[in-house]
Amino acid sequence: MQTEWLKGVDPSEIDAVIKRVRQCKDVFDKLIKILETEQKRFERLTEEDYKSPSWSHLAAHKAGMGEAYQNMIDLLTLDKREPNKKD
Repeated sequence: MQTEWLKGVDPSEIDAVIKRVRQCKDVFDKLIKILETEQKRFERLTEEDYKSPSWSHLAAHKAGMGEAYQNMIDLLTLDKREPNKKD
């Protein structure tokens, strides 16, 4: 579970917050699958993308969107202590 879940939480409430977040694991797992599907739209530029005069801007946009999706997936992944960074 990422430490972001506990930022700003009163120390006396930490255990309760962890319990509430973990109770949402099934929903988070479903959301992760949805996000992974959406993330695939941003993995690569197509041949058509390169025909655009602003293809480099599109490439930067797609890279940023892919990273944003990965950050959300990492935050929702409760079973691992480290983010699921792609190499």
